Amino acid sequence: NFVLGHFQMGSYYLRTERVAAGKRSLLNVLDILRGQEENDLVDGVERLTVGGLRRSVKEMLPGPVPEGYEDD
Repeated sequence: NFVLGHFQMGSYYLRTERVAAGKRSLLNVLDILRGQEENDLVDGVERLTVGGLRRSVKEMLPGPVPEGYEDD
């Protein structure tokens, strides 16, 4: 459940054109962050908020944001 690990793996997979794996890792990030407040800080990173990380993930996701993740 290390959110930054999933984020970094998602980034890596997308950079290496492994889109399905990248998308899965980024959706894991959103799952881990579910229920946390927008202004909560992400563990292990100074000044990175949950809301900021959510926005970054949604911008990186290939294609539309899947149903059930739009309002996270």
